[in-house]
Amino acid sequence: EEGERLKSFEAPGRVLTWMDTLLDLTFRNRLLRMPVPEPAPWDKKKRAGMLTFDLVPRQLASVEDRLMSGVPVTLLPGDAAPPRLLDAGWAEDEVNAFFEETGQLFWPAPLEVDDVVTGVRKDLEEKHPEENPFRLGGMAQEIVADLVGKALDKRIKSLRNSARDLEAQTGSNHLFATIGTVTWKEPAPGNQIGRAPLFLIPVRVSGKAADSIVIEPDEPLEITPNFCLAEKLRRTFEISIPELETPLLDEAGIDVNSLLSEVRTALSGRNITDAVVTE
Repeated sequence: EEGERLKSFEAPGRVLTWMDTLLDLTFRNRLLRMPVPEPAPWDKKKRAGMLTFDLVPRQLASVEDRLMSGVPVTLLPGDAAPPRLLDAGWAEDEVNAFFEETGQLFWPAPLEVDDVVTGVRKDLEEKHPEENPFRLGGMAQEIVADLVGKALDKRIKSLRNSARDLEAQTGSNHLFATIGTVTWKEPAPGNQIGRAPLFLIPVRVSGKAADSIVIEPDEPLEITPNFCLAEKLRRTFEISIPELETPLLDEAGIDVNSLLSEVRTALSGRNITDAVVTE
């Protein structure tokens, strides 16, 4: 037996027609071509626009449930991840249980940070063979922690400033947590790569890496389908995915795992190249 679904957006026909003419279905629209995620501090490539967290399977559903219940998520530097998660190899069950307990996410990926600390320690040991290895290990952790903390603060400040400027211009908050992603290749001759969120939750961000960064849901507390994506699939590929606009609901918001499965099924075997749905 199927559960309740999110109600579809309803408006008079003339209003829907007017809204349709305003949709930007080009790749200038960030809802169809999201920025490439911010690189880790040791990646010299310069990008801007978003942060991506290292999530394990099923964790996205917990993040969405938490935000849609009005409860903030805490963001910490990747070097602050507890040893229990690193020792377990960032195992799915351990990470999900930890998030349920604490509501903490990390950036960059803690296992990647741990590898960088190991590399820095080896470099220090080669340069200073006479030094105590434990002391050099502590120095490596401090060096990487300083790098990660400064980089995270810089990226959060950039996101906040961009959101504040847009809010001043439009009167609306334009900072969102994105739920699910679909990537695809446009038909020839363009062959451009689309990268779009499935759903959006309005959020606000406060704090600094030295303490903790808080991602809290903003009012009105509602999760919104990416209507631009739905219309893009409809016009370019003649694909209609009702589940994208009216997903199954759960106690807090939408049933994320069912949503991802339904969208994958809807895109499977259709006339769309390299379509991939991810958390």
